[in-house]
Amino acid sequence: MRMVQPRCLMNHGMNFKMTENQIETSHIQLPEELDVIAAEQLTVELLNERGSALTVKADQVCRVTTPCVQVLVSGAATWRADDQPFEVIDASPEMIEAMEALGLSIEDLSSKGADH
Repeated sequence: MRMVQPRCLMNHGMNFKMTENQIETSHIQLPEELDVIAAEQLTVELLNERGSALTVKADQVCRVTTPCVQVLVSGAATWRADDQPFEVIDASPEMIEAMEALGLSIEDLSSKGADH
């Protein structure tokens, strides 16, 4: 059995101890238009969620540009390197098509993280 070391989290001056099994998953909803402007915003959102398990919902996506796919691929790689779960769920047909046009699949945007 592996020992789980608690992590101390600071939140508004209060200390919280949380074990790996208690870490909550953060969620991001992708907008309909994933253009260059959205890529910049998505980068900021991903950076804000770094260090936590993350689920990205892609059901509303109607248009995807390559910069947004690059941000998502980079995000998945970052979460993988951090050993954290990262998953894109409910991908719209347009999202799947954009990924396939670049030789990728939605599964390329998954990281299971440690012990997941």
